[in-house]
Amino acid sequence: MADKGTTSQWVCIDEQTKYTGSGKHLFYRIELTNKCEQRLKCAIFAYLVSGKGPSRGHTTLILAPKSQGSAATKVFEVKIKSMGGLGTVTRECRAF
Repeated sequence: MADKGTTSQWVCIDEQTKYTGSGKHLFYRIELTNKCEQRLKCAIFAYLVSGKGPSRGHTTLILAPKSQGSAATKVFEVKIKSMGGLGTVTRECRAF
């Protein structure tokens, strides 16, 4: 059960993740899209482990209501040491 004040994340959030690179830098990309008509504030926590060691990141994203189009989608990229491995991503979203 969700904490009081949090949204039902399964209904309101679409999450897409993938490994990506830019030049010599590697990233784990986390894209959140709001599918509800309320503005959401989401805290994102990521922890990834590869053969070259762990990487972690934390941020807060503000997602506009779905009716505002592209403003309802935000991206967080965690710099990683190598492609592949294991990882976990946790999010805590609240309407405000």
